[in-house]
Amino acid sequence: MQKHILIKLSAFLLMLSGVAGCATTTRIDVVSRESRAPVHTVYLVVHGGSSSDVDDDVRRALLHRGFSETEGTDDTIQNKNVDLVVKYDDHWTWDLTMYLRSIDIELFDGKTGSLVAESSWQNSAFHRFPNAGDVVDDLVNQTFDKIDSK
Repeated sequence: MQKHILIKLSAFLLMLSGVAGCATTTRIDVVSRESRAPVHTVYLVVHGGSSSDVDDDVRRALLHRGFSETEGTDDTIQNKNVDLVVKYDDHWTWDLTMYLRSIDIELFDGKTGSLVAESSWQNSAFHRFPNAGDVVDDLVNQTFDKIDSK
């Protein structure tokens, strides 16, 4: 009887560790802003090259939120004549195909250059092959929802 329970417990713990290993992580930190002016315009720092699809994903997510978006490669934060400057850093790796390993998105106040929010998404060790556009859209939405709730 005890051997049977031990086998069931071992199987349960193995299943639990497998499920935990498949979990992605998302972290969103919002820095309290002194002035809570509404956001209408954003400047996206684009990467081009191998990240051009992610440029498109971030652009699409910002436009879905109703923002007027401009973009360029100038990563200077301050004095863009926009409400927010959006920067991101994406990391890809190979396992049968290229897949998104992680992405970090930072939002800066376009007037002062101060950090407004930073968010990150990371695939798990026992990864899945996510659609990068869905990951970016979800991360951008969660970040702005959290900003709006502050």
